[in-house]
Amino acid sequence: MNENININAELVTDSYDKKKALEDYKGFCRKIGGAVCLMGLNDIVVSVLLVYIMAFLGLGRLASINDTFAYGAKWLLNDVCVYLFPIVSLSLLFRKELKENYRDRSYRKMKWEGIIIFPAMLSMGTIGSYITILIADLLDSLFGTGEIPEALQNVKPEADLAQSVIYIIFVCIIGPVCEEIIFRHLLLKPMRKYGDWLAVIISAACFGAYHGNFDQFAYAAIVGVFLAVAAVRSNSLLPPILLHVINNLLVCLSDVVPKFKSDSVLPTDTDKFIDQFMFELDFILDAAFWLGLAAVAVMIVSGMFRLHNNFSIISGRKKAAILLSNPLIWVGLVMVVLIFMGITI
Repeated sequence: MNENININAELVTDSYDKKKALEDYKGFCRKIGGAVCLMGLNDIVVSVLLVYIMAFLGLGRLASINDTFAYGAKWLLNDVCVYLFPIVSLSLLFRKELKENYRDRSYRKMKWEGIIIFPAMLSMGTIGSYITILIADLLDSLFGTGEIPEALQNVKPEADLAQSVIYIIFVCIIGPVCEEIIFRHLLLKPMRKYGDWLAVIISAACFGAYHGNFDQFAYAAIVGVFLAVAAVRSNSLLPPILLHVINNLLVCLSDVVPKFKSDSVLPTDTDKFIDQFMFELDFILDAAFWLGLAAVAVMIVSGMFRLHNNFSIISGRKKAAILLSNPLIWVGLVMVVLIFMGITI
């Protein structure tokens, strides 16, 4: 008799725990939907803030981007507007979850893994960029959409050393640090309670959408997966920050260094140095791409993609169904698509 009572009590407790877990997860999915909407709103908020602040400070009257002070001031204002809104809003949205200080110590510490993750990240991101180009060409041939605008084309520096240094500081140091705080701390960390892969995929998708243009989405989203895996496995922001900094630095050097070549018919010593530097950089990038394909295989075989904390009380299919049934998710996705299409308020 007592055994039957105990069994029934356990069944009731399990049923209550599952029901409570479902309600908690549904509430959390609403927060995720809010976060997706915030990613969509960010582009609009930043555009409005930049216009008003630049007008208030008189930066709009500075005639040319060639002015070093104006160039640095615009980058500073841009980063304040771009990063302040999501940092504040996500901190408030997930304030309860962030206090839980969730950590999983069952993964091995990052030692050699970063060396494997970087080429894999670079290789898969490059493939994502190629796919983006193919999709763009297909859309152009079918609907005449035209070429996709190149990301950052309006803010890249001229052949000016001071501007180039400013550009590298903001794109290769400040940007990666702030973005890792936003996506691998404020966004990924609260979601780990409900499964590491869920957290990785959603944070990576938001990271891609956050860039606000179709040109960068696939590359950023794929890179975001590898950065999130590095953050999850290390329980630290340092590995993804370092990987992010190196990735952006390679891209920036490819953009900045060739601009310092002279227009003279006969190459100068500086031109020869630049040509040699670019040749070696291209060689490194090409080698990293092919090594990255092997690195992905190593990650699969070694189990680096096997992430824990699957929150087994709710099945993966059920979690996906609940998440996708949240209308805020779809509102945020529509906002992101409109921004990619260049339609803003």
